[in-house]
Amino acid sequence: MWHTTFVGDPAQYVNERRRVRFNGAGSDIHFADFAILGKLDHRLDYQANDGFSEFFGTNSSLTRVWVEHTKTGAWIANSDGMVIEDCRFPKSDRRRDQPVPRGAPCHGDQLHGPGYGR
Repeated sequence: MWHTTFVGDPAQYVNERRRVRFNGAGSDIHFADFAILGKLDHRLDYQANDGFSEFFGTNSSLTRVWVEHTKTGAWIANSDGMVIEDCRFPKSDRRRDQPVPRGAPCHGDQLHGPGYGR
């Protein structure tokens, strides 16, 4: 299913800017068919997120993306009409998965909040 896999380097994770992450900065941003395999083994809320974060504007999408071992799978704000479809964001504490409903439209800050998809 995934054509590309981005893998974190645990030696680089001491610097939060060296983690695997995609930051939105516009509208009509579309990600599909890849995996992010982070190497984070803790959560410090004062550090930047890895996975997907920031602002994805209007009409953006995440499709068939797997994100694991990151602070959050997706911490997204100001993203009206965003669709997240067929994605998996396993929780970093491995207690359970957070499946994202098929074709789930997201409005405003629906995905923004502690614990979503982590």
